[in-house]
Amino acid sequence: MTTFNPGTGGSLQATTQEGQVWGAVLFLQKVEADSAKNVNGANLVTSTVDQDDNTASISGTIPCFASIGGAGGTNYAYTDPYLNANFVEGTGGDGTASNILAAVAERVMMLYLSQMNQAKNPNAVILVESFTHTVATSSEAGFIGANATLSFSLSLPTTMNFNGVEEVRVAREIFGND
Repeated sequence: MTTFNPGTGGSLQATTQEGQVWGAVLFLQKVEADSAKNVNGANLVTSTVDQDDNTASISGTIPCFASIGGAGGTNYAYTDPYLNANFVEGTGGDGTASNILAAVAERVMMLYLSQMNQAKNPNAVILVESFTHTVATSSEAGFIGANATLSFSLSLPTTMNFNGVEEVRVAREIFGND
């Protein structure tokens, strides 16, 4: 498995990258379903679960802000359009996101980089099918006046676990540590 240190006191507690992606997506979808928190009616990430093969299909188009970073690189920042989403990154963990949109983007990027790392993925398993930033005009990038978008799609193997009270769907670990 590709371990992830969630830190302490954070909104997401999964200890694998796969689990962090799944947790971030579920957290965001819960916020998007709450009209008091999602006053713009945003539906930036969608997921469906195939119960037969236990695969979650996830796709997203997230508005962001592109800027020139050090050494000619490009930085992307994700502004939280939600009211009181209450996402908290764990203290002392691997995540650095300031809001739930940034957390989804960060976790999907981590999973994508692990997928491309031969030491972690010697069988060349493809989970993240696409991961693309596009610079665009504000109107094309979304309602928050962004100048870019992150678009991604992935298929995440899942399994059902019983937590003592109910069955809970969790992401299966795929990639190893290097």
